[in-house]
Amino acid sequence: MIQNQQFLRALIGCALLKIWKVSRIDFCMEKNLVAVTVAGLAYYFWNQHRKKEEKEETAERWFENITTGRIADSSITIASSPGQVRRAIKEIYFYTRSYCNYVGLDCEWVGKNKTALMQISVSTPAGIKCFLIRLCKVDIRICYELMAFLRDEDVVKLGCGIDGDFKRLSEVDFVIFHPATISFFDLRQIIPATNYQNGGLANLTRQILGRKLNKDYRVRCSNWEADTLSNEQKTYAADDAVCALQILGKLIQELGESRVQYFINEYKNTVFKQKSKPNKDKKEKSGKITQNALEEKVKRRLETRDYGSDYFNSATASVRKEPLYNNCVKLLAPDGEVLSITDKKKADWYVKKGLGELVEDTETSFIVRLKFEPSGRPNTDSEKYYVTEKENVCVVCNEKNGLLRKNVVPREYRKHFPIVMKCHVSHDVVLLCLRCHGRSNELDYLKRARIADKFVAPLGNADLAKAILEPKERRNVRSGGNALLKNRAKLPEKRINELESIIMEYFNATVWTGDLEQKASDLPVLAGSEEEAQSFVQHGEKVVASLMLSGGIESVKNFEVDWRQHFLDTMDPQFMPEGWNIYHNHERIEEKLDREIKRADGTFLKPCPPTEKNLDGIYILLLNLKGMRESRLSMITNRPETSDPADFSFLFLSNMKDLQEVAPRESAHVKKRSDGKYNTASIRLSNNIIVELTGFSTAMESIINNAFNALQSVDLSFNEIHKIDASFDHFPNIRSLYLHGNQINSLNEVKKLRSLTKLKRLTLHGNPIDNLPNYRLFILYIIPTLQTFDFSGVSGDDHLLYFQMLNTTRNP
Repeated sequence: MIQNQQFLRALIGCALLKIWKVSRIDFCMEKNLVAVTVAGLAYYFWNQHRKKEEKEETAERWFENITTGRIADSSITIASSPGQVRRAIKEIYFYTRSYCNYVGLDCEWVGKNKTALMQISVSTPAGIKCFLIRLCKVDIRICYELMAFLRDEDVVKLGCGIDGDFKRLSEVDFVIFHPATISFFDLRQIIPATNYQNGGLANLTRQILGRKLNKDYRVRCSNWEADTLSNEQKTYAADDAVCALQILGKLIQELGESRVQYFINEYKNTVFKQKSKPNKDKKEKSGKITQNALEEKVKRRLETRDYGSDYFNSATASVRKEPLYNNCVKLLAPDGEVLSITDKKKADWYVKKGLGELVEDTETSFIVRLKFEPSGRPNTDSEKYYVTEKENVCVVCNEKNGLLRKNVVPREYRKHFPIVMKCHVSHDVVLLCLRCHGRSNELDYLKRARIADKFVAPLGNADLAKAILEPKERRNVRSGGNALLKNRAKLPEKRINELESIIMEYFNATVWTGDLEQKASDLPVLAGSEEEAQSFVQHGEKVVASLMLSGGIESVKNFEVDWRQHFLDTMDPQFMPEGWNIYHNHERIEEKLDREIKRADGTFLKPCPPTEKNLDGIYILLLNLKGMRESRLSMITNRPETSDPADFSFLFLSNMKDLQEVAPRESAHVKKRSDGKYNTASIRLSNNIIVELTGFSTAMESIINNAFNALQSVDLSFNEIHKIDASFDHFPNIRSLYLHGNQINSLNEVKKLRSLTKLKRLTLHGNPIDNLPNYRLFILYIIPTLQTFDFSGVSGDDHLLYFQMLNTTRNP
C-alpha cells in the first residue's frame, strides 16, 4: 500500500511539474488542459486505491463485532414495490462495497417453484441488517438492480443449500438465475475443517451460535403471500439469512480469515455433496430375516463400540433439559394422604378449577390438597410406586448428566396392548445416560429380531418389511424395468435381451412392446401375493395380535414381564426406583377386567370371536363371560371411533366449502371408494383456521360413506370456531367431539350438544368459557352422558359437587 501511494504521489508531482513548465513556455490553453487532465486522473486513481485499502482494513474487522442473537425488528426492512427494491439494493451495495462483501441469502416458497420472499442480510458498522424483498408483490424480471446484484461476482451469497434456491429461481429465468451464473458459497464446505458436525442451517446454528433456529411448521407453512407479513413471519424469515452471516463471522474468528478465504476461493459456486461413510457391516440382503446375521451384526457392534462421547454427540442428542421426576410437587387427599407425586402444571390445574387448595408454594415444595374425595387411593404396591420419591440418575451407572428416557417395554408393542394395560405406564419409563442408552438399544434390537423370526413379523416400516418379504422374481422384474428405462443406451445388447426375456416371462407376453419396461418399473412393492400385501400388518401390531389370539391377555402380560426381565438381565441396573418390579400393575388389570365383566354381564356387548380378519383397529375390552376368572379367554370387538380418521388437519381450511375441494392425508387404512367417499367413522379437522361450521352436515355426507350412521368421532380442535353448529344433530352416533383450542365464549353454545345422547368424550379447554367459574361442573350438568371431559375421567363425585354448589347458591 505504501509503495502504491508513493508511486501515485510521484505521478501527481510529475503532472504538476508539467503544468508549471507548460505555463512558462507556452500559454496555450490546449496544453494546460492536457496537463490538468493527467493530474486529475492521477488523483482519481490514487483516491480509489486509498478507499480500497481503507475498505480492506475495515472489512477485516466486520467479524470481530459479530453478534450471535436475533436482530431487532427495527433492523428488518421490507421491500414490496419496485421503488423499495431499488432503494434496498442501493443500500446493500453501499455496505458490501464499503464494509463487507458477504451477504446471507435465503428464500421462502409457496407451492413447488413459486418464490414469495427473498431475504438478504448484510453486515453494517451498526450491526446486521436484513432486507425482506417480497417477490410475490413485484416482478423480479423488471427489478434490474436486484438481478444485477445477484449476478455480481464481487458479492458472495452465503447459505446452506443456497444452490437449491437459485435452481428454483431459474424456473423464472434460466439464464439470469442459474447457479452457474451467480457467486454463492455453501457454508457446509468449511465444516470438515472444524470440530462441528455437518448438517443443515438449524444444526449449524445450534452448534456454532449456541441458539435454536425457529423452524415452527406453522410459520414455515403460513401464507407468505399475505398482504401484510406478521411479526412471527418477519422474524422467522430474517433469522435464516442473518444466521448465515453470523456463522461465517464465527468461523473466521475460530479458523482465521486466510483459511476461511481459502475455502471460499476453492469451493465458491460449488454444490455441496455430503460424503457418506462406508458401512462395513453392509451385506447383500437375503430374502428373509435371519437370526444369526442379526445376532452377529449386533454382537460385533457391542464388542467394538464404546458408547461414550464418540458414539453420541451430546450437542445433538435429545437429552433431557429438565428433570423427569419433580419430587417437590405433591397432590394430597382431603385428609392429607399423598395421592401422587406429579408435575406443577397438573397440580396447579386443580387450584385454577377450584377443585383443590394450595397448601404450600415454596422453592422446594408445591403441595395441593383436593376438595373432593378421589375415586381411588394408592393402596396396592403398584399404586404406592407413584408416591415414592425418585432420583434423576441413570439407573445403571448412577450418572446425573446427559440423561434420556428409556422405554423398558418398547412403544411399538405397548401402543397395541389391550386398553386396560395402557394406563400407569410411566413405571416402564426409566432414565439412562447416553452410553447406557446406546447399549440398551442394541440389545433390544437383538431381542426384537428374535421376536420377528418367531412371529414372522419383519422389523422396520411397512415399505422396508414388504421389500424383505417380497418375492425375488418380482424384485428382479422391477429392477430390470428401471434399468431399461434409465440406462438402455449404456447396456450391452446381451444384457438387454436377458432383461427383456425376464419381463416378458413375468407378464406372459410373447412379443416385446415398449410399454412393458414402464409397466415393470411401476410394479409396487408387495409382501407376497396381492392378497397378502393388502393384509400386511406391521411388526408390533402383528406380534401383539398373535399373542392375543394364542393366549389372550395373559399372553400379553407375560410378554410385558419378559421385556422387563430382559432389561434387568442385560443391563443389570443397580439404581432402579424403589418399588419397581416386573409384575407391576397386574393386580390393577385384574380388578379392571372384573369391573368390565360386571358392567357387561350380557347387556350391551356381544362376544366377537377372534379371527385374522378383524385384527386391524381392535382392542381388548372384556374377558369371555364363561369362566370369568378361570378361563381368561379374550373377547375382541370393534371400536369404530378409534379407527384411522379422514385426516384434513394443517390444510389452512377456513370453512366447510374448502373441505370439499381438498383431499385428506394418505392413510393405509382409509381407502377412497369409487364414488369418492371414504369408509371411516372419524374425521380430523384440527389445526386449521375454520371460523364457522355452516355446511358441516353437507360436507360430511359428501366425504364419509353413510355419514348419518357411521360418523362417531369429530376433531375440530385448534381452530377459530365461535359457535357450535346445530347440524351435529344430523349425526346421532357421535361419541367423541374435540373442540379444545377454539373461541367458544358462551355456555349456551354447549347446550346445542344436548341432543347427542351417545356423546361420551368432549373437550372444550382452551376456549374463553374455560375461565368461567365452575365451568367443568356446568358442562357435566348440561351433558350428563359424558364419561371423560377435557381428557379427564368423570366420576359420580363430579356430579355431586355440582348439586352441592347449586344448593349453596339457592340456600346461602
